[in-house]
This record gives sequence, structure tokens and C-alpha cells, in this order.
Amino acid sequence: MKTVWILLRDLTETGGGERVCANLANAWCDRFNVRVWSFHKGNAEPMVPLRPEVGVTYLSKGFQRAGNPLRKAWNKSLLRLALSLKMCRSIRRHRPDIVFCNDGTFMPLFKPSGIKYVRLWHLRCPPRKKKVFGRYDTMVVLSGDQLSRWEQYHPAVRVIPNFLPSVPEPLPENRPPVVLSVGRMEKSDEKGFMRLLDIWAELQSLHPHPEWKLRLVGDGVLRTQICDRIRHLCLEETVEVRPFTAQIMDEYRAASIYAMASYREGFPMVLLEAASCGLPAVAYDIHSGPGDIIVDGGSGFLIPDGQKNLFVPQLLSLMDDAVLRQRMGRAAQQRMRDFFTQEKVLRQWTDLFSELSPEI
Repeated sequence: MKTVWILLRDLTETGGGERVCANLANAWCDRFNVRVWSFHKGNAEPMVPLRPEVGVTYLSKGFQRAGNPLRKAWNKSLLRLALSLKMCRSIRRHRPDIVFCNDGTFMPLFKPSGIKYVRLWHLRCPPRKKKVFGRYDTMVVLSGDQLSRWEQYHPAVRVIPNFLPSVPEPLPENRPPVVLSVGRMEKSDEKGFMRLLDIWAELQSLHPHPEWKLRLVGDGVLRTQICDRIRHLCLEETVEVRPFTAQIMDEYRAASIYAMASYREGFPMVLLEAASCGLPAVAYDIHSGPGDIIVDGGSGFLIPDGQKNLFVPQLLSLMDDAVLRQRMGRAAQQRMRDFFTQEKVLRQWTDLFSELSPEI
């Protein structure tokens, strides 16, 4: 049986990339010997439980991110270099067949012959080619949206989307009047929570819907500012903030609409998870991801980036029309079954691994 190693920054973080790694590890262990190498361990356990067959090694304990500037510089430079060197030595000693790198934490300082390196790129295509791309045998991107540019950066680029371990059975139609948004609350506000609050404030000002709630689920350094912004906009009665939970699917089941105001995405797991639970979505049509998941006017609405004047009426149309919500929700769930099931996506990974290591 061939061996696949998965390398990432912190398996215990709450982001979509970490859930992707856990899902892949659980699925691959039916066919390969799988070990996850996590550079850091910020929480007690991964948010997605791993099957017993999956081995896990943490190279260091504690959070990779730190508020202290000196500690942050240490984490991003010398500690990262030391852990990458340790990882390279382990690869050379144990010789796995495939090294799968989920993010850029690992520095491939040297690459033993015969071992195939695969890099999964979650975000949009960078403006310039990175030298490190040449260290990987294959670059895997989640969307074909910028494929032509990627092909200028690397000779072997494969498009393989994220998948869902399962798609729930159809849910009850009389669901709570909740608009949901899930994500990390980073200092940069990459997930656009602040502008989503502005959208909600305008909607409630022009077309009051006191029975509807906007629910934000996530953790991070921006959480305090988000709560301050809610108070500043006088939205305490219609907005609530909840911490991320390992039972995140329960949050989708307890909502009626998903809203995404992100500035940047790769292939957002939150949209897949929401659609699998039958939630129609309203999202800014950014690079990349939302356009691959949402059928505009069919399973939700895609809004030109930054066009708040269009986001508000489309969100309002879903809030006001239960029949439209149900029709779009059913279409969203069916799209997940058609394109993003574990069975369909794993076939693409198996094909790639077979090409890289023909004995697989």
C-alpha cells in the first residue's frame, strides 16, 4: 500500500482548509497509508475527527499566530525554517510516495528523488510566479477560473474542487428566519464581515425585518471590532455572533439563507456546506469559488464585487419569498450531489496519484 503524507500549518484550526485536509485524510485512508503532519497545534483536537487509521504528528505545540511582534517574526521565519528542515529529513528517511502540501507553511528545502510533491492552492492565483512552484510535481487548484494564468506558472496544473463527505437528506421547509455567515474573523477582514454588517444595516433601515436575524459564526482577533460595529450600527436586536463549533453543520440546519461578503476566497467550504443543507446563497462574485458553486438565479445569487446596491435587494427577495428559498435550496442541494460528492472528487485525486506514481 502506497503512503501519502499531508502537510499543513495547524490541523486544529477552524478554517475550511483544515476541514478539507481532514476530509481527504479520512477518505484516502481506505486506499493509502495516510499520515498528517501538522506544524502547530493551537487547539486540543481537530474540528473534524480523524479515523483511527490516520496517523497524526504535531511538530510543535501552541498557536502559530502570536500577538507579540517578536514571537510572530520567530514563528514565520526561524521556527518555520527549523520545522521545515525537520520535515525534509523525515521525508528523506521514511520516503513516502506522495507529499501533499495543503499550504505554504512547509518550505521544500530539498526534495529526494522518486518522491512526488503535490501543492494544493486554496486562494486565487498570485500576481507573479513564485520560485517555490518549481519544487512541486503538480499544482492543484480548486477552480478553473484562472487556469490560463496558472498554466503560465507551472507545466502541470490540475483542477480538483473540494468535496463534501456526505449530503444530508432534504431538510424541513419551515426553517428559522436566519441569514448565516461563517468564517475566520481575521484582522484583514478577508471574509468581509464588516461590509456584510453594512449591507444588513441598510436592509434593516430601508426594509425593516425585525423577525429576521443575521448570525455570524467564527472566531479571531476581529471579533471585538465586529461586536463594536454591531453596536455602532444599532443592530444588537437583529445580529448575533457565535463562536465556531465542531458541530458546524447544526448552524447551517438552523438557518434559511447563506450570505457571503468575502473579499478573497479559493473554493469556500462554507458555500458547499451551506448548499448541502439546502441553503440558497447570496455572495459577491469574487475570484474564485462562488461562481463555481452558485448557479446565479438558480441556486442563489452572484453579486458583482462591492455592489451593495445589488446585494441588498437580492438578499431581501429571498427573505420575502419562502417558495423562492425552497426552490433555490433544493437546486443548491442537487448541485452538490451532481458535482461535489466524495465519490466524484476522489476519482480525480486517484487519477492524479496514479499518474504521479503508476503503482498506486
